[in-house]
Amino acid sequence: HLSFSELIFLLQPALESANIPPKVIQYPPHVDEQLQDVPYNQRAGLTPCSEAEWDHSLLKKYQDLYNPQ
Repeated sequence: HLSFSELIFLLQPALESANIPPKVIQYPPHVDEQLQDVPYNQRAGLTPCSEAEWDHSLLKKYQDLYNPQ
């Protein structure tokens, strides 16, 4: 499980591209510090899960949403 800070870090590029004014999104001080400490161009990603953890029905569900027949 990811902490709140880690989730915000992963979502930060999407949040920045949404052009939400900074006064609307205010993070706790420890989250702000962590975001400032990370180089701007550093990419983060979720660790790959094992095949046992992967729910193949989700893949099928989302493929059907994007490729309706």
